[in-house]
Amino acid sequence: MNSKHLVSNIEIENKELKQAILEYDSIIRHEPKLLADISNSSYLLTVYEKNVNDSVTKFAITFSLDTWLMQEEPIWLADVGGKTVVFYPSNTYRGILSTNKKLHKEISQRYFPKEYKLLAKGKKLNDFVTNDSPSLVLTFVREKLVAKRMSRGI
Repeated sequence: MNSKHLVSNIEIENKELKQAILEYDSIIRHEPKLLADISNSSYLLTVYEKNVNDSVTKFAITFSLDTWLMQEEPIWLADVGGKTVVFYPSNTYRGILSTNKKLHKEISQRYFPKEYKLLAKGKKLNDFVTNDSPSLVLTFVREKLVAKRMSRGI
């Protein structure tokens, strides 16, 4: 388990979304102010999806410093350029689906060992790490990228 690579369960087909994820990762790796918030380079590239209506979808690309939200929300995993990317689908699943507990533990073990110790003891994560770094927000209309901007939120 020396690799941080996890098995993907989705594949990103849209080239612009893939490129934007890699672009954002490059930005956070080369921006000293953002790296100050990342201890030991342990972060997860994270994408939040928001369905605005039947034809408009927004994606906010950011990074997570914990796995707290996985306790209540389902995730998808993708591999982009050899990096694990966590996707949180639109919140239509809240209260209905959550992340598989075994997968949640595996992710925390590889990225956030302190969280893993709590989860391995059967405890719930009560604290989350606030990340107020800007997100790269993409707006798609019928699968076509129409807007891309850095923002604080989606």
